[in-house]
Amino acid sequence: MGATMLRCGLILFSAAMSQGAIAADPAAVRFVQAARFDYTTKLATTLALEGKIPKESLDCVAAIPLSTYTTNIASFVESRLGAEDLAAATSFYESSVGKKYTQYGIAQFHTLKGIPSDVESPVITDGDMQKIVAFSRTSAGSRLMNREFPRDMVLATKAWEDEALGACGVADAP
Repeated sequence: MGATMLRCGLILFSAAMSQGAIAADPAAVRFVQAARFDYTTKLATTLALEGKIPKESLDCVAAIPLSTYTTNIASFVESRLGAEDLAAATSFYESSVGKKYTQYGIAQFHTLKGIPSDVESPVITDGDMQKIVAFSRTSAGSRLMNREFPRDMVLATKAWEDEALGACGVADAP
């Protein structure tokens, strides 16, 4: 039990140190939080490891601060979106339609993975869909809503995540 607590303390310390080492643009951080990329990445990682690693290690992984994901993903986003695209993307994801779009995706993920959730799937109206499609056709939307972006985001953040998972005693993470 003592070694587990020590590992969890180490991961929390490492996460805090890595946050200081990465200076993400506040605009990119705001976008990542609005789009909930940090939440969904952490959730996917935790679920991928569930049942495959000891409970103590999983508890340690669950203790990795969400802000660590936010900062690292924001650094990736900065490398992919210019200031105009970042502003347009933030505007969309912070809008009522963008929030519905994000919540819908999260609710669908919970359903797909069989995760009990209090996240309700919002009703996407025809008008909402028109705005989503219109955003997907913008420079920012076409960059974000393609198959490569999420894959590249996972690959770009894998190195720091592997380090964090290693501190929790997880080797060869998915």
